[in-house]
Amino acid sequence: MRLPALPLALTFALALPLAAPREAAAAVGKCGDPPGPALTRYVDAERALSEIAWAEMAAFLGAAAVGAEPSASEDPATSTGELPLAALSEGLPRQAREALAAIAERGVVDRLSDEGQRLRERALRRLGPDAIADLLRAADPTLRATTWWWLATSREGGCMLAGVDPALLEAAIDDRSEVVEHGDDLVFRRVGDYALAAALRRLAEDPAASERLLLNLALGEGAREPGPRTRALALGVLLRRGEPDEIAPWLGDPEPALRLAAALAALDRDPGRWQAPLLELAANDPDDTLTQVLVDTILDRAEGSARPRSRVPLAEPTMAAPRLAEARRRWQGEADTSLPLPPPSRILVHPQVRDYDGLLAAGEGTSAGSGALLARRRDR
Repeated sequence: MRLPALPLALTFALALPLAAPREAAAAVGKCGDPPGPALTRYVDAERALSEIAWAEMAAFLGAAAVGAEPSASEDPATSTGELPLAALSEGLPRQAREALAAIAERGVVDRLSDEGQRLRERALRRLGPDAIADLLRAADPTLRATTWWWLATSREGGCMLAGVDPALLEAAIDDRSEVVEHGDDLVFRRVGDYALAAALRRLAEDPAASERLLLNLALGEGAREPGPRTRALALGVLLRRGEPDEIAPWLGDPEPALRLAAALAALDRDPGRWQAPLLELAANDPDDTLTQVLVDTILDRAEGSARPRSRVPLAEPTMAAPRLAEARRRWQGEADTSLPLPPPSRILVHPQVRDYDGLLAAGEGTSAGSGALLARRRDR
């Protein structure tokens, strides 16, 4: 993966002229084509980072009053919504009006059930470009997120996505309004997460533009710096499509979410190469979530058919490092997860600050592109 010098401003460089819808649709893909590998990489990165999303929901449930339900919330500083449902429904077919009302009433982005998919299709499939554009500005963040997800995942959405205003798409990626998602878990997500999925589908035929978008997000560049979750998600997608040697520098990033995203991408790309150095990272990283997620992931993959969990083999460092040993006990369900893990055996230094030959050597060095990236981040 080449890492060119990039402007600070976050741009799309979308070569999809709005005045030529047929050509724009062709750039996205033939109408009716499935989303393709761009969405697969997005979903893989999203699932790998699910513990971060679940942690926010767990914090809400732990602090909420008895009977309180999680709900969507607007972020006034970044929201792209303004149009109430009543205004959006005017002139729409009855089937679409009823389905949109049902989605708004349920208050969740339902990615799990067949009923959720049927509601999205009934609400959006027969709408024209103007109606879709209005829904992307709905005052209800659940409706915005649902529409972006339909554009990212449905066959018909690929054709409609070609005509979406690039400026709105860029602004929507920065929309930090929260929605409740019903997927593999019940979690909070940002509207921008779904817009990013749509952007990656739109840029599927322009790898260079897609890489620029992901790298700018991962580096936190733009008029408004993306939050850690957005940066981690973008990095997870980026590292699953680039060169393996680009992973190592990110394992020393000051932001825990980015270190975790890089580590999980490494395990997906080449677990044999990365398991030992990532156990070293887990033993010495001060972030408890990173340590626990790495141990859980490695043990889950090693478990196979072994039963009970206490018999699952793991590399020797787990037995020697108290931090890893306790994380393993939590994985086995034998420890109190409300308490902090034991402190790291030693504190890792960031490779851009001082040479650290552990993780970088384990990653077999860095490519020229990685060296350029380290220099770029050191100068920031």
